[in-house]
Amino acid sequence: MKGKGDMLERVLETGMFVSFLILVGVVMLSVTTRFFLPFVVFSWTEETSRFLFLWMVALGAPCALKRGEFVSVDFLMGRFPQRFRKWFQSVFYGITGGFFTVVFFFSLQFARLGFLQMSPTMRIPMVFAYLSMVVTSFLIALYAFVLLFQRGDAR
Repeated sequence: MKGKGDMLERVLETGMFVSFLILVGVVMLSVTTRFFLPFVVFSWTEETSRFLFLWMVALGAPCALKRGEFVSVDFLMGRFPQRFRKWFQSVFYGITGGFFTVVFFFSLQFARLGFLQMSPTMRIPMVFAYLSMVVTSFLIALYAFVLLFQRGDAR
């Protein structure tokens, strides 16, 4: 996937990197205050770190699929002829795309519930956390179908 696909991947990588940096900063703040300033309590750090971790994974999983970086059983697949491996990859991408398309539609319904719920500590709408599943499922389905139509070649 060239052109726009590369741009989308760069946006995902940047979002993942920013989420990771903020996550590290929030966790460091939490640990530092817990040990060196026990009288200072930041109750929002645990919830914030969970949200940031969710988004980091949500943005990273589609990139991992596109690059073929998910865990696979290479030693088993290496025993089969190239033709079978291509067929198996195509089946895998088709099933993955279909599954995450279904997950996408259910995650839209789930995310709507987030407008009615507030996070316990930060008091922000939970839709911000629930949208991570919408984004992940949409992008994984998109990349799976793109890879399927590129004849199962992930790299």
